[in-house]
Amino acid sequence: MIWISDRTEETKLRHLLEIIENFHTLFFGSRWYVRSRVRAMGELQRLMSVIEEEGRPPVPPSRTAPAVEV
Repeated sequence: MIWISDRTEETKLRHLLEIIENFHTLFFGSRWYVRSRVRAMGELQRLMSVIEEEGRPPVPPSRTAPAVEV
C-alpha cells in the first residue's frame, strides 16, 4: 500500500519504518509486556488511518446546482 503509492521516497521510508517498529513490538515483543503490545496496536491503528488519509485525493469543492425555472 505504501511502497506503490505516489509519495516521495523519504515519506515512504518514514512510514514503513514507523509501521515496522510497531509490528515488531506487537508480534515479536515479549508476551509479558502487555502494555507495550497494546500501545503498539493502538499506534498501528492510528498510523494506518493517518497514512490512508494522506493518500486520498483531495475532495473537490462542491458546486451549487444551477437554478431551474419551471
